[in-house]
Amino acid sequence: MKPIKYAQSIHCPSCEGSVKMVNGRVLQSKGRGSLQVEIDFVCVDCGQRGSALREEQYLPYAEREFCQEKGLLDFAAQAKGKGVYLDLRHRK
Repeated sequence: MKPIKYAQSIHCPSCEGSVKMVNGRVLQSKGRGSLQVEIDFVCVDCGQRGSALREEQYLPYAEREFCQEKGLLDFAAQAKGKGVYLDLRHRK
């Protein structure tokens, strides 16, 4: 069984508890704006569901790893020092 990964920068709006990330999507940016990632979550304490919008360049490690596992973004190029984020949604 895989360990649950909790979001680092997202907390439950009602009880301030830890949340489990369950789904995510990359939103289209307008013009030259940075990509935004919307992450759906469930509170592990009270069970409330919600979503949070984050800019991909400011994602903490846990959220970045979650996006990479879901195939939303590829952070490998950024880790090599090139500073490039790849949007994997349009990959064929």
